[in-house]
Amino acid sequence: NVGNIFAPYYRQVDAIYSLTLSNEESDKVVKESAYVDVVAAFDYFINHFNNGRPFIIVGHSQGSHVATFILSDYMKTHPNVYNRMIAAYVIGFSITKEYLAANPHLKFAQNADDTQVIVSYNTQAPSMIGTNLIVRPNSLVINPISWKRTTEHVSADQSLGSYLPNETGVNTKVEHYADAQIDSSKGVILCSTADINKYSVTGLPGLFHSFDINLYYYDLQANAELRTAKYFSK
Repeated sequence: NVGNIFAPYYRQVDAIYSLTLSNEESDKVVKESAYVDVVAAFDYFINHFNNGRPFIIVGHSQGSHVATFILSDYMKTHPNVYNRMIAAYVIGFSITKEYLAANPHLKFAQNADDTQVIVSYNTQAPSMIGTNLIVRPNSLVINPISWKRTTEHVSADQSLGSYLPNETGVNTKVEHYADAQIDSSKGVILCSTADINKYSVTGLPGLFHSFDINLYYYDLQANAELRTAKYFSK
């Protein structure tokens, strides 16, 4: 509902392999392959298709990992492009305090309608046991229903809806399905209403990584519309 979609193909690093690496090694291998393809595609988009328009960056999981390098490297050397960025939805990966400190040109979202900001979160059940391997220490998170950084519980009836597979596997809108609460100590969003048996990553009960976007799909859609309207109002 906001704009045209441009989605590049890229050489994906094997996800299971990358989780066996240290953060530094994972950054290195992603930057040497996946990022090379994505930054080439993004630069081509900017120079041939964008025509000076504002834009939104959206990624998930390794796509978001790649997006962190677009933000830290490409935007740093192309401030005229960065000035047109409405927001970057870097979901299913970590934006850490250390990352922002190393990239002072970037800022994390503080509310529902600030622009030129990063939106990020990872989702899991309160009952999840063990370490979420996707989340790095000191990760920042914003609540995708209330769009606040505070830790109060936001009930599912305040959500605009999820986009989840029905009995035949077709994604459909589900009203008021997912609640959300920030756990600052873990740097995650806790969702207590999602079905662990349906939406967990295989073998990791309570890790809702594959449904980070789906659980809050219509909240994200409305937020993209709001941030876009705010950008144009400026």
